[in-house]
Parts: sequence; C-alpha cells; structure tokens
Amino acid sequence: MRKILIYSFIMVMAINVIAQPTIVNTYPTNKKVVIEEFTGISCGYCPFGHKTCNNIANKYSGEVFIVNVHYGDFAPTTPATTDYTTAFGNGIGSQAGANHVGFPCASVNRHKFTGTYLAMEPSSIETYVKQELVKTSPVNLAIDFTFDYDTKELSILVEVYYTEAAASSRKLNIALLQDWIKGPQADNGNFNPDYITGDGMYMHMHMLRHFITGQWGIDLPADTAGAFWDSTFKYTMPEKFKSIPVVNYNMSILAFIAENQKEIITADKKTIQLPPLDISLKKYEGEPASLCQNNFTPKLTIYNNGIDTIKNFDINYKLDNGAERVQKWMGTLASKAEIIVSLPEQIVPENGKHTINIKLVNPNDTIDYDANNNEVLKTFYYFSDNISTPVLQDFSSTAFPPAEFAIVDATPDGKCWAKASTGHNAAGSAYINWYGITSGKIDDLIIQPINLTDVSDAQLSFYVAYRQYSNQNDKLQVDVSTNCGNSWITKFSKSGSTLKTGAPITSSFTPTVSEWRLEKVDLSDFDNMEDVMIRFRAISNYGNNLYIDDINVASATGIKENNNAFLLIYPNPTKDFATIEIDALNASMAQIQIFNTLGELVYNSSSWINVGKNTLDINTSLFSKGIYFVNVKMQDDIINKSLIIGE
Repeated sequence: MRKILIYSFIMVMAINVIAQPTIVNTYPTNKKVVIEEFTGISCGYCPFGHKTCNNIANKYSGEVFIVNVHYGDFAPTTPATTDYTTAFGNGIGSQAGANHVGFPCASVNRHKFTGTYLAMEPSSIETYVKQELVKTSPVNLAIDFTFDYDTKELSILVEVYYTEAAASSRKLNIALLQDWIKGPQADNGNFNPDYITGDGMYMHMHMLRHFITGQWGIDLPADTAGAFWDSTFKYTMPEKFKSIPVVNYNMSILAFIAENQKEIITADKKTIQLPPLDISLKKYEGEPASLCQNNFTPKLTIYNNGIDTIKNFDINYKLDNGAERVQKWMGTLASKAEIIVSLPEQIVPENGKHTINIKLVNPNDTIDYDANNNEVLKTFYYFSDNISTPVLQDFSSTAFPPAEFAIVDATPDGKCWAKASTGHNAAGSAYINWYGITSGKIDDLIIQPINLTDVSDAQLSFYVAYRQYSNQNDKLQVDVSTNCGNSWITKFSKSGSTLKTGAPITSSFTPTVSEWRLEKVDLSDFDNMEDVMIRFRAISNYGNNLYIDDINVASATGIKENNNAFLLIYPNPTKDFATIEIDALNASMAQIQIFNTLGELVYNSSSWINVGKNTLDINTSLFSKGIYFVNVKMQDDIINKSLIIGE
C-alpha cells in the first residue's frame, strides 16, 4: 500500500494504492549504523568526539551515519543565536545515559553492548560499529526525495521491504540534519582543527534539527517476510529552527527503523540538492596591514554555490557610514567555481575604529536563493597620528575599546579583550576571558603611538588582577614598537604564579578590592622617541580571567602609587560643574590638571591642601562632551581619575 503523509505539524492520511518496490532492495542486506553523538558548544573535549565519528563515517561511507545531538549541561540555551538544542535531545540523551558516561560520548544503533548505558566513550565506537555492520538486517529501507526551492516543500518517499517477518513493534523515524553551521565551540583548536573557520569560529556538522516523525517515530505495520510498505511524507522547511537559519542545501534527511525506541536496525540518508542560483562571498582579504596604514584594497573570493552558471552580479560596499557604492561584475562563473575580485582602493578618513561592509546582490539580475552567505562586515583600526603624555585610562567609559586603543584578535577565535564592570577604583577595567579561551590563543590591547620626545625616564604603570584556575600559566606581556607594529620588544612578561594576585579559583574570577597589584614598566629606552606604541598581549593557557586598569604612561617622576591622599570627583558624569574632593594625610600644595583624550591640557590650577577633606569646584560648562583625565600632584604623589562630561 502507499500512503502520502503531509507533515506541517499535522499528519494527513491520503491515497491508498497498490505499489511495488522502486528504490529499496528486496534481498537480505547487512545493517546500517546510526551514531548518535552527544555534544555541546561548552564542551572543550567534544571536538575530539566529532573528529572520531567523522573518521568512522568516512571510513564506512554509506553504511554509517552521524547525528550530533546538542544536549545536557554543555549545550547552553542562551544566547538564542547559539542554542543548538532541540525538543528531542533530552529524550534521546536520557535514554542513552549520556550524562552518566560523560562528554563526548555516543550510542551505536541505540544498542547496549556492555555495562549500564547505551552511550560509550569515543574510543569504543568503532569496535561496536564493526560488530553491527556484519549483522543481517531483517528489514531494508530506502528513501528518495524532491525539494522545491520556491515553495520550500520537501517530499520524501520511504520504501520498506521485510526480508524477515516483523518480530516486534518497529518504528520509522525521519530526522532532519544540518551541516556547516558556523558557531562557537570551546577549545575547538586542539581536537578538530580542520573545522575551525578563518575568524576562529567552528563548523558544526550532522546537527539534529528536527524529527518529522516525532520523538520516537511512527509505527510500521507488522508483516511477513516479503511484505512491502511505502509512504510519502511532505514537510515545509522553515526559515529557522529556533534562531538558527536553515540553509537548505546543507540539510540532510536521515531515515531509520528502530524496534520500539531502541535497537536501530537500518538507515538511509540523502542530502538536499544545490539551489538553482546561489552566489556566496567565500573569503575576504586586504584590510590594512598596519594600524598606521590608511589605505587598503579589499580582495574577495566569490563562489558559485548553485547549479546555474552566473553571468553577472553586483558588489555593494560601504566604508563606515559613508555612501554605498556598487561595482558590477560580468563574465562566466560556472557551478562550483570561484573567482577573485578586487575592489577599488579604500582610504580611511580619520583616526579610530572603522568598518567595511560588503554584500553580493542581483546574481543574473534576480534574487539569490540564499542571502545568508553573501555578506561580510569587518572591523579594523587606524592610528592617524600620535598622542601626548600623560596617557591615562581607567576604562570607566561605556565605549570599548577607548578612542586611543585598539583590540586585535591575533589568533582568531571570536574572543578578545572586553570591558569589565568591575575596576581598581572606578567601575570599569579591561579584561580577557582566559576562563573560556582555548590555550595558545593570543589577544592584543594596543595603545595609539605615543609622543615621548619631551619625556625623560618614561614609564608605564597599570594595575593587574589575576588568579589561576589551578596551575595554568596564562601570560601577560607588555611589548613596545617604534615602527607601528612591524617589530616588537618585550618589556614585561609574567605568567602563572608570577602573574597571580590571589590563590587559584575554579570559578570564573572577578577581583575584589584587595586583589589588584600595581605594575611598573621602565620605558626610558624610548625617551625622546616620537611614535612609541604599547601592546598588552594576553596569551591563554585556558586558565582564569585577567584584568588591567588605571593605565598611565608618563615620566617616572609622575607615576607613583599614592598612599597619602584619596581623590573623589562628583557628580560624574557631569555637565556644568564638578567637585574634586581630596582627603589628605599630609598638608601640601596640589597641582590639578585635566587632560582630554588627545593628551591636551585643558585645565591647570594649584591649591593648598590641608589635612583631611578638601573640596575644589571646577566650572566644566565650556568643556566639550567626552572623557577627561584629572591628574592631581601632591609632593611626590600623583592621583589619576577620569571625568565624563555629558549632555
């Protein structure tokens, strides 16, 4: 009999006709194997499981099929953009005992080979796969399908042939899997590097997205040897599963037959065909080679991911918030072929952070079937000139990185220096999340070139807070360049036990007031030099978080740890006035200076300070909106605070 089953959240029974096998074998065949691999993006060792299962599936191509089930504590459901879980994972994972075995783990044909649970460690998988592949299957299964890219309708023909009489209740399961889902993956670099992308993300494969037939499938009729059954299932492919976009040509259909909920007997898999027309921006190159370079020529690798030959397309591109420009391309780009196209030279107009946005549109003067792979947005930095001392930064502004800083994901993984809400004095600091960054990854925080031509005994000071996870040797370096980063000299390097400011801690580290230490770096070798660039380089050993704050670059005589006075500024942020409160242990003359972010002196006065609390009112109504640095010098002491002028 033939049944046409239409699945769009409901199932409708339709025409019954007598049919004969068209795609399924009618002679006894061996079993096929389904590996259900339990994984999650927070599992650092799981990529080893991915690699193990991929190697097995490649070795036994067409006989072994992988289903990656994101499940358990290692599969977070927030943020929504990386929630790869499904409504089915908990049931499958719980049945297999995955949480008891530990991650990564997998079941083979939902069969218990030994011990208490179906799930097993990666080292055992191939042994049991080989045992299953030599067994004769009592039933054969084959599928075929059509997919309409316009209506998104998937029509799946399933044929089942019994080579033996049905001995128990058998169920048909139809799963939808998706390959090449780009997203994060903890510690991915060490265990499956072939699937790391150029920007440090990870390509997830065989990911379970949906079961068309529900959690445990639909019943197949009990029958005798030689019986035949077939059905057609219709399903409309959604735009997304949860928040994860569906890329139709990366979708696969996996059908398998199980005895009740366990004991998978056989399986078959098909992949959806390429769309008629799909152009993709495969690679972007050409951003400025140096932080001091203001011109660059974008170079694009463009790939025809569709069936039709592409004759023309448009490249829309825009630098920062400037006007969008269009470059037209005409020629012949065959299916599965690629070309390299260069855009006109781009000139960066000013100092600071910049973006370039590039998008491919109108292939063959029509709409692309998949617009998700057509666009790139790149961020880069340009330092147009140098800045004067003192360079003061307490990271209290909401903007990160600050205007005179750049962050560089030197070994790309999508993670870099960020702003923390806690700080040494003010609310804010720069921190690197070594608690969640793969060992060996490098991230840089770079200060715009500094003019030290009028500075003697130059010195860098900053506060640091760090605790190890256990015995990891995360490292912080301070490097200096006088040629805009073409070469660097290391002036400071501490790691592990020499870097720590507290005892090891296994939870994500956030510093208390007592866990900050002042560090001083001698920069006198660079006195009287015009363009001195400073780099804080963080090298992960997959340990715990590091914080730096209250950066100060000036003459060594102007950088001293203050123990004799306390400085408070209020209101802060402010508009028309600010009060500086100094609580001093000793009476002395104080010099109060205020600098803008360019290092320009905008306020300078002197006042006698008595023992105890002293207040000074400053008119800030003529100050432009922005961040300022207040520098109070008292005898041999100096205190630095930031002041924010708002609307």
